[in-house]
Amino acid sequence: MGQEIVYCCRCQTRLVSSDFDKGDAYRAGDQSACAPCAMLMLPTASFAVQQQILEQKRKVVETREKKSSSPKLIAQPRGPTGSSTQVRQPALPAGPSKAPLALLAGIGVTLVLLVGMLLMSGGSSAPVPAPLPVVSRPPPPPPPGPSPRDVAAQNAFQFAISYARDHSTEMEEQAKLFEKIVADYDKTPACAEAKRELEKIARKRKEEAASELTGVLGRARELGVGEEYQNAIDHLKAARKSHGEPEWTRPIDDRIKELGDAMASKFPALRDRAVEARKRDGTAEIHEVRAELAKWNCPRYVEELDKALAQVFPPVAAKPDGTIQLAVSTARLQGPRKFKRTSGDWQVIQAWIDDKDYLEWTALPRKAGTYTVRLNYACPKELKGSFFGGDFGIVVAGGETKNFTVEHTASWGEFKTITFGTIALPGSAVVVSIRPVKIIGTLMSLRYIELVPEK
Repeated sequence: MGQEIVYCCRCQTRLVSSDFDKGDAYRAGDQSACAPCAMLMLPTASFAVQQQILEQKRKVVETREKKSSSPKLIAQPRGPTGSSTQVRQPALPAGPSKAPLALLAGIGVTLVLLVGMLLMSGGSSAPVPAPLPVVSRPPPPPPPGPSPRDVAAQNAFQFAISYARDHSTEMEEQAKLFEKIVADYDKTPACAEAKRELEKIARKRKEEAASELTGVLGRARELGVGEEYQNAIDHLKAARKSHGEPEWTRPIDDRIKELGDAMASKFPALRDRAVEARKRDGTAEIHEVRAELAKWNCPRYVEELDKALAQVFPPVAAKPDGTIQLAVSTARLQGPRKFKRTSGDWQVIQAWIDDKDYLEWTALPRKAGTYTVRLNYACPKELKGSFFGGDFGIVVAGGETKNFTVEHTASWGEFKTITFGTIALPGSAVVVSIRPVKIIGTLMSLRYIELVPEK
C-alpha cells in the first residue's frame, strides 16, 4: 500500500506516514508539521497542541529505547548434529530468602530456653505461653511515577534548553520559552529549572549591557573631546532608549549633564569675544567664534549669539517728526565683508565691490504707513577711466522690496542727499536692509538712509 502524503503547514515540506513514526514529523491539531517547524510552533501553541506534540515525541523516544534495550541472543554450543541455534537466555529464579529461616531459628531457641527454665524451677504447673505468630509485612509500595503534567513540563524544558543551545544569541526568545514554562507548569521540577535558566539569562544580559554601555560612553567621550557636544548628547539620548534599568540610564544621564554644563560654561566667553569684535568690526574674529559654535552643533547657542550681536547696535528709534535715520555707524555689516566701514565721527562705507555685502538695521517706526526713501552718499560716474554705480534694493523684512538706480554725484568727496521713492513700513520693530542688485566698479560711498513718513 502507498503511504499517506501531506505537507508541512509552515515550510510545505513533503511528509509521508513513515515520517510520523520516525519522529521526523508531528501532528499539531488538525495540521501536520515537520520536526523543526513543530518545535518552533511548540512555545506559542495552545496547551492541547503542546500536549499532542510532546506525547508523539514521547512515544517515538520510547520506541527507540525499546529497540535499543531488547535482549541479545546468546549463541549455544554445537550439539551432536553439528547444528547451532540461538535462544534467549532465561532469567534465573531468585533463590529463597534467608530471612524467614533465621527468624524461625530464633523462635526455636527462645522456646528451648523457656522450657529449660520451667524445669529448673521445680516443675511448676504454670502454662507455657504460646509462641507469638510470625507476621510478614508486605513490601512498601513503589514510589509513584511522574504525572503527565510533569512529563509535559520536562519535555518543554528540554526543548527550551535545546533551542538555547542552538540559538545562543537570541536571549529574548530563550527567555520567552522559559517564562512560558514558569507560567504554564508552576510547582513542577521543570518550573524550578526554568527559573534558574532565567536567572542565568538575566546575568548574561546585565554583562552584555555593561559592555555596551562602556562603548556608548566611550564614543560620547570622543565626540566631547572634539567639542561636538550636541552630537555626543544626541548619541547618548538615542542609546538611552535601548534599556530602562537605572544601571544603564543613570551613567548616560550624568554624561549628558556634563556635556550640557561644558557648553554652558564656555559660551559666555565666546559671546563676549564676538560682541567686542562686532564693536570694532572684527569680522574675522566673529567668524572664528561662529566656527567654534558650529562644531557644537547646538542651534540654541547660535541663536543666543545672534541676539547678543544684534544688541551691539540697538534698534534705531524714530525722531519726534517720525523720521528714521539709518546711519552707517549703527548698521550691522553682513556678507563676506569685503567693503569697509571707516572709523571716527564721519563713518561711511567704502570699497562696496561685492554684491553679497549688505547693511541692515532694526528700525522702530512710530506708525505704519508710506515712507520716502532718501540716501546720503557719494558716487562719481567715472574716474580715470573707471566707471562706478549700479542698482540697489531697500528691503523691509516680511514686507516690500524696492529697487533703485544710483544717481551720480560730482566726486567721491561730494556727498548728496537724494530721494529715490517710497516704501511701506509696519508700526512695529522691523529689519530694514540695503542690498546691491548690480555693481559697476564700486556701488557707492554710503553715509546714511532716511525714511521720512509721508504727511
